[in-house]
Parts: sequence; structure tokens; C-alpha cells
Amino acid sequence: MTEVKDTAVHNLDPTFGPDKNGLTWFRYPDQENGFANAITVAADGKLLIAASAGNKFAILQLKPDGTQDTSFARDGVASGVFAQGYKSTGGSISILKNGNLMLQGSFFLHEYAQPQRCLAMFRNDGTPETAFGVNGVVIVDPISMPALTSSEVALAQKRTTASDYRGHAIELADGKLMVLSNHRYSPDDQCGLLIRLQSNGALDTTFGQGQGYVAIRYLSNFTWAGSLIRLQDGKFAIAGYVSSNVGYRAMIALFDAAGKPVSSFGVNGFVLFDALDKFSQINQLVEMPDGNILGIGSATSKEFVHRGVLVCVDRNGKYAIDFNEGRPVLTSYSDAPYGIQWTAGTLREGVRIVLLSSTHGEQDSEIVIAQFKSDGYPDRDFADDGVLVINLTGVLDMAGGLAIQDNQIVVAGTSLPRTDGVGSFAFRCADTF
Repeated sequence: MTEVKDTAVHNLDPTFGPDKNGLTWFRYPDQENGFANAITVAADGKLLIAASAGNKFAILQLKPDGTQDTSFARDGVASGVFAQGYKSTGGSISILKNGNLMLQGSFFLHEYAQPQRCLAMFRNDGTPETAFGVNGVVIVDPISMPALTSSEVALAQKRTTASDYRGHAIELADGKLMVLSNHRYSPDDQCGLLIRLQSNGALDTTFGQGQGYVAIRYLSNFTWAGSLIRLQDGKFAIAGYVSSNVGYRAMIALFDAAGKPVSSFGVNGFVLFDALDKFSQINQLVEMPDGNILGIGSATSKEFVHRGVLVCVDRNGKYAIDFNEGRPVLTSYSDAPYGIQWTAGTLREGVRIVLLSSTHGEQDSEIVIAQFKSDGYPDRDFADDGVLVINLTGVLDMAGGLAIQDNQIVVAGTSLPRTDGVGSFAFRCADTF
């Protein structure tokens, strides 16, 4: 595996990983190449990584110290396919009340197919939960997908966003599942879908006027839904972007538990952030302690230079005045030719916002972690004036996701070495800030 730089090791926790250097490289069955897309911390401190191994989805389990847990599934890896086709990907993992693991991901029938939202359920030992769907797998497909061919796919619309593969599914109090997906009617027309499933994976037709789903669409515009959270009051916040003939704009929507837009939020349940660059999107949502909704994403100029974006709105969809004085937070990164995009984020100790990105436009890319205070201002006591930069290897390192383990930051991602294939990893940052 590509050598880890000394400067990176200095920022990592020396108690983590098999070599006690803060880093672990994942081992997949049959020496397959793997991509790590998200990371989740279990109650016992173990780490669960949603990944792709070859053309299969995968869950890896690490012990709290970062070593691969060989007691889980096959040498620490549970893998499979959603259906026979081009590719199955693992996007994110939720731990259910009964201890089962729910993997959210996507299935591609062929190379140019649109992704279909899928779920796979595993017991906590990594064996499939066969009572869920068909042998533990469900393709969430309430509307038949159009049979688009490669010649029909509009390149301008064929975008890969931070949340395309992660998926979002939430366990409700009664054991049912709320799932976020998207449906492509044509190369130029798409809407999001909010779908409710029974606990066994069957469509819940008591939701959405007998359909089991509701559409997420701003007016008649192409709408992509990429993040779903359930708020403390039971409502659902959804984010992504809305496309038009002049670009696409970041969007946050609010729906009630019955699947109806909350009319008092923005305009008929939708808020669009027109003040950002021509191209903007929200990749992840977080509910703040005061009930405001934080959007984490990016804005891209017409020169395709990216900036990280934070927006915070109240329950009426207006900018929260106590967050950066009611303005978006835009974070530039001049050391990378094409800047950075916040692709993941979470709260640390409930009050500090931790964000993740990789630099764009570099073969020797860096992983950028930033910390902000709950008022939207940088936490200058964190790392180097609020920003921690980790140049892990001498090649392309792509951050997949981050989480907080016992107040320490853990990151999963993928490295593209030039000689020995693709490697995926997790590291834990040193607790020095």
C-alpha cells in the first residue's frame, strides 16, 4: 500500500489501527478493490463502514481500536448484491433499535443506468436478516424506472453528488422505515421521493394517499433530494438542489409525518438559496440544539471553483439570525485549484460543527476537516486556526465520511494508488485540539 506521509501521522492517534499509527487499511475478501463511503459509530465504540467491494456492497466492522473485527461476517466484512447487474454500492449504515444493521445503497443495472435506492438488513454478527425483504435485501422502487439508454443520458444531468450512494433511511418509533430516494422520469426531469416501508421492507400503502410515497418537487423543476433527517418534533427535513435552465440552487424542504409539505416553512414547504453561486447544493442536514436546521454543502462558481457552504434556517425557513448574523458561511480553499466542497458533517459534543472535504483538482489531494462553533464562526482553538489538513499519501485521497468516537474524529475514505490498485481506510485524529 502507498506509504503514509510523516506529516499525516503526526495528526493521527497513535493508539488507533493495527500498526498503532492512527490508520487502518481495510482488507476485503478475495483481495477486491474497495471504496469506503461512510462511517458509523456503534454504542460499544465499534466502527461500521459502508463500502463497495468490487461490484458488491459491503459493511466492514472495526474494533474500537481500529483493527478489523474478524468475528464479524467473513473476516470483518459482510458483502452482497442487491440484484444481478452492473454494480451494487454501500452508502451509509443505520443501527436499529434491535441491534440490526441497515445498509442503504444503490443498484445500477448497467453502466449507464440511473441508481435505484436499495436497503440490506444484517444482524449484528454480519449475517443477513432474512425476514427483511428477499433474503435481507429490498430494492425500493415504488415507480417503475424508465429504461434510459446511454445515448439518452444527458451529460449535463449525469452528476455524481456526495449523497448519491449514501441513501437515507430512518427507523420510526413503530419500526417502520422512512426512506429518501429519487425518480428519473426522463433525462431532464426528476423528483425526490419520500417513501415509507413496513418493518419487513414492504411498501406501506397507508402513507401517501395509498401509494406509499410522496413526491418531493419544487414547482415543476428538476429536483434532487440527497439528505433526510427526522427532527425532534417528528417532522422531516430534506435537502438537495433544484435545477433550472440557468444552473441549480441549494434547497431545504420540510414535510410533516404524514408526508405533507409544511406550508409555513419557506414557500409551500421549500427554501431555495438564491444568493449562493450559480451551482449550489446541500449534501447533509443537522438539527441544531435550538431546533434550527443546518445545511452542509457547496457552492460552485461558473469557473467551477468550489466553496464549502453552511446555511442555518429557523422553522419558518428564514436565516437564523444568531448563526453568522443571518448569512451563509462560505469557505474557500485557495491551496487547491478547484477548492473544496463540504460532503459530510456532524455535531461534536452537541455544540461544535465538524465538516469534511477533499481538495479538488490535485493528484496529491488533501483531506480537510474544519470545526465551527454553533454560531457559525470558525473554532479558532481547533487545529490550525479552525482547520486540520491531512495529506495522507502522495496520491488521490478521497474522504468518504466522518463520525465522532468518544469525542475523537474518525474518517473513512479511499485512496487511489498508482501501482497497487484502490485502497480504502479509516483514521482517527489525534486528540490534541
